[in-house]
Amino acid sequence: MALYHRKARRGDDEDGFSLMELSIVVLLISILLVIATLSYANASSNTRMSGAKKQIESAISRAKTAARQQNATYQLIFYTNENVANANSFEFRRNVKGPDGSWTMTPVDESVSGEKVSKSGDNTYIRVMEGVKITGCNEIPGDVIIVNFRPSGTTMSVYGTGGSGGPASQPVTINIATGGLTGSVVINSLGGTRIN
Repeated sequence: MALYHRKARRGDDEDGFSLMELSIVVLLISILLVIATLSYANASSNTRMSGAKKQIESAISRAKTAARQQNATYQLIFYTNENVANANSFEFRRNVKGPDGSWTMTPVDESVSGEKVSKSGDNTYIRVMEGVKITGCNEIPGDVIIVNFRPSGTTMSVYGTGGSGGPASQPVTINIATGGLTGSVVINSLGGTRIN
């Protein structure tokens, strides 16, 4: 009888988890996973936004520098999210003198390593950072924003769809968005940039 009593007591003293305790642990792990996923999504959106701003700023700098170094007018054409053919991309063009003496804005590939590009004929369209949209320009309506840099490198003009716009005497703001975040790159009349 004493032996049976000892075995029964051992069964009562064994440690383990009840179904309720296991449910609470699973619930806490699930909550932590949701928080981690949301934090990752926010960090990912912030990284994409920062990368797109720097990419646009770099493109502006490349166009301005190329205009000075090559003594030719350069265009940097931004296509907004509304542009059906080339949404959320940009391209470079250079003023080239033809054999007949006429000047034409000719597409050039000024992309750098790591940028996603698509080609259509002679045109090279550079995509902004994946998941980022060019939502427009405060000062220029339409789905195309054209920034011209003259050979001096210090004269800039900005045009929109159908040639609307003109010489930029005020800052021009290119707006971008991703994952609920918005940002902008402001270009001043000398081609300098400020990231917001």
